[in-house]
Amino acid sequence: MSKLPPNRGFLISGSTGSGKTLLANCILSYLSNNVNQRIPAFSVNSYELMGGDAEDKIKKIFETAEESMPSIIFIDNLEELCNKDNNKR
Repeated sequence: MSKLPPNRGFLISGSTGSGKTLLANCILSYLSNNVNQRIPAFSVNSYELMGGDAEDKIKKIFETAEESMPSIIFIDNLEELCNKDNNKR
């Protein structure tokens, strides 16, 4: 039996009001309080990323997180960056 490599990330999905943000905040709180090694978390709301330089902002978040590995990146309301109406981007 081959051993699977550990997950490098996960995506929490669900309808509005289902508790995704609450679950993510609980995970971040648990990891920052109960793990021997402090794991830095980078939390941002997608509304903070809106605008023409969203790609640069996301790239900077991932670069900073990579420098602090292991780390956690939490982007709330990610679906807002992928608006179905292309005219509203």
